[in-house]
Amino acid sequence: MHKGAGRGASDVNAMYETMRDYWTAVRDTFPEAWGLPPTESRLMHSTGIQAMGVLMDRLVQRIERDQDFQRNIQVALERIKPECAWTEGRWPGLGMEWNEFQNIAKHIRILAEHLVQLEYAASRGDE
Repeated sequence: MHKGAGRGASDVNAMYETMRDYWTAVRDTFPEAWGLPPTESRLMHSTGIQAMGVLMDRLVQRIERDQDFQRNIQVALERIKPECAWTEGRWPGLGMEWNEFQNIAKHIRILAEHLVQLEYAASRGDE
């Protein structure tokens, strides 16, 4: 047996559970944008998915993995929800319409950095 062979399944299960909890919290926080075609919701667009993935990586590191893990993720997302324009309007602070984001590296980076900054400020009470 090679080094670390016994941990593989539990690591994969933990990653799956983290992703499930995060994306369930996203769905529950943004129900109006969830499940729509990408042309109607940038949350469901590759740009939004990738940007929210970056936020997930940052956010789940700070949240304790206890029985309230998913709920705590949702609370964090709810703090930034008013600043998100997934299906209509303009993104405050970015000056871009909701549907201007395209699947290009620059737009993914802009949106991801914005979401991370919003969440960080909200977590510190700097809203």
